[in-house]
Amino acid sequence: MFSRRTFLPGALGAASLPLLSSQALADQAFTTFAYNATGGTTPRTSPARWADVINVLDYGADPTNMNDSQPAFQAACDAAFGSSASPHGLANASLNRPVFIPNGHYRLNNPVLLTSIVGGHIYGAGNGATFLANTGPSNLPVFITNGAANLVMERMWMLGGGTTGSIIGVDLDWDGTTMSGDGLHDNIFRDITFQQFNTSMRIAHTTSSPGVGANNLLWGVTCAQAIYGVIAEGTGATNNLAILGGVGTLGTPGTTGIGYWSKGGSIHCVDCAPGNSTGTQQVYWYQVDSGLPVFISGRGEYEPPINSNNGCLNLTHGLVTMRGLNMAGGHEFANISGGKLTMDGCVASGDKQINGAVATASVTISGTAMTLSGVSGTVAVGQYVYGNGIPGSVLNASSVWVPGPLSPVVISGSGTSWTLNYAPGNITGVSGTLGGALYMRAGFPTFDLSGYSGAICQNI
Repeated sequence: MFSRRTFLPGALGAASLPLLSSQALADQAFTTFAYNATGGTTPRTSPARWADVINVLDYGADPTNMNDSQPAFQAACDAAFGSSASPHGLANASLNRPVFIPNGHYRLNNPVLLTSIVGGHIYGAGNGATFLANTGPSNLPVFITNGAANLVMERMWMLGGGTTGSIIGVDLDWDGTTMSGDGLHDNIFRDITFQQFNTSMRIAHTTSSPGVGANNLLWGVTCAQAIYGVIAEGTGATNNLAILGGVGTLGTPGTTGIGYWSKGGSIHCVDCAPGNSTGTQQVYWYQVDSGLPVFISGRGEYEPPINSNNGCLNLTHGLVTMRGLNMAGGHEFANISGGKLTMDGCVASGDKQINGAVATASVTISGTAMTLSGVSGTVAVGQYVYGNGIPGSVLNASSVWVPGPLSPVVISGSGTSWTLNYAPGNITGVSGTLGGALYMRAGFPTFDLSGYSGAICQNI
């Protein structure tokens, strides 16, 4: 009686030995069997191949939403990037491995701490396929970083426990310690939805050192049902960029909701689509307090705000340029108490479109249909007429500089005077009444003032 194992080598002869040496024997464990990938030249075992990517399921994560998966997530991230006590950092960034979160619904009772990550990658199965739920009683963030550079996080949906307290989706931060390696900058967050957080993302909360929290990219990041969408808090958190994002801000009684907040740093926004408030509280899609340059470019349209307390911009200190924004209805397009606002190609129809600028503020408008109310600072308005024409500006302010062709001009208000400083072109259709005088420079082409009644002073 011969066994198959003893018979085959003898039957096949010596010529079969090279063949058998490249194949697994019947009693060889697969974990030690190395083989070539198709087209590859270096044999590796299956466990070695699987370890190229860290899978949270291999560390005990529960995709059924029944058990706390935070310990498994933390263990997986520690395996991929080093622990908080011994992070890979910049010196050992080549040891990093990507972390994969398969489809499922994961409960996280505590935050996942990411320390000194340089060049890491955390990704889910898809925005809507991978859900991470913040269910902890302490309402802490889903992810907290202590130093992160060139980190990519993408393709997932994060659920908060509500908008009260200080619930945060991702707290992108750095405490400034040398252990944290390469600081906090140049991270990418892509195809992520945050839902029901007080603050969806906060950048550089702890330190305001130069460059800390700078140059982060948010691509296709949606912040739904948030009091605050994205906050660039530290003064070093400059030149952050949001593209194709969206914020549905709620606000709470006594609290103003804010979509993108350049609080200490700056967030530039391109083709973002802030949503609407369902309550009666004040909401601004953008707020700038930092004194830094901020660029906001729209898709040319917004949804009509649900309530009359919605506004587009609240500017207290900064240099804001807005292009292609269209806000139908609402309370204010821009509320200005300081800084400088430049607008091009914007349209609004709210009851207070440009409101409350102080003497130190200035507004420059071109290609824009806009109403100014209560503005006492420097105002430069150029209502350029293109193609089929843009509706004329309705102005209510104390002074206006017209840098180019403007037609028609409707002037009104109780200010002491208007000053029309006029560049070459034709201004027609001036109408309205002023409590003060209309000042114009002599020697310029004639204004059509047939519809205007009031004092006129020239040769200024």
